[in-house]
Amino acid sequence: MDKVIRILTWTVFGVGFILVVLVSLLASLTGVAAAQPPASPSTRSKVKVNVPQDDAELLIEGKPTRTAGKNREYDTPDLEPGKKYLYEVKVVWKPNKFTTLTRTRVVKFVAGEEVTVDLTTPQPTDTADVLLKPATDDVLNELVATAKITPTDVVFEPKSADARMLVAAVLAGAKRAVGVQFDPDKVKAARERVKKAELEGRIDIQQLDPAECKDYPEATVVFLYAGEEGNLALRSVLLAELKPGTRIVSYRFGMGDWKPTDTRKGTNADGEEYQIFTWVVTDDDKKKFGKK
Repeated sequence: MDKVIRILTWTVFGVGFILVVLVSLLASLTGVAAAQPPASPSTRSKVKVNVPQDDAELLIEGKPTRTAGKNREYDTPDLEPGKKYLYEVKVVWKPNKFTTLTRTRVVKFVAGEEVTVDLTTPQPTDTADVLLKPATDDVLNELVATAKITPTDVVFEPKSADARMLVAAVLAGAKRAVGVQFDPDKVKAARERVKKAELEGRIDIQQLDPAECKDYPEATVVFLYAGEEGNLALRSVLLAELKPGTRIVSYRFGMGDWKPTDTRKGTNADGEEYQIFTWVVTDDDKKKFGKK
């Protein structure tokens, strides 16, 4: 009897299993699925971004977007309604062939909201990668001539890369010169060049952030070759410290809305065109652009 019951039990179980398989198979073939719990509601946000120039690369959460123009729009993936999110928005662009700029902002928003991000305004966290090809010797001579070096001049070069400009200025008759550079490798190279030129008594290479230098009031001439952004970063510092009458001579790059006193164009020994910008510091310049 027990054996019969066991046989019947296994038979019923087997038939039931087969029925379940058949029902599932039938459902899949007819497109009828088993009941599912309702999907969680979701929403999206539109992110509107203003960038500095049409061909800038825009990245959101580290991923490049396929957008162009100065005014961009980006739709987020599905988000949980009412939840707060943080998105990193980054723009990378080249204002000229020498410089690559990166500007980043982190924006906070609630899912479903429209977000506007302005990346056209300079930020303290901006980074600049500047490709500075060394000036040729003929350009160095032209820079010295433009500065009108005299035996009483004290020459400064913030962000001095190799001291070539300083050596040229002293050989042209400047009383002494000072280079300011934070990068230890560049400081070492500059000091070696000064030693080789046997000008250690007249050229000093300081290793510190050019924005922190306290000796700028001694300068009568300042040479710059730091890229547009580098020049702008130094502008307020220099104009807070330099005396009226100090000449600033910049190779290739201007200083934003501070218009130069003089602009010269030339072609170097390699056939490349360049510009030299000159400013003569005034009291009005110091009041308008000097560090507050």
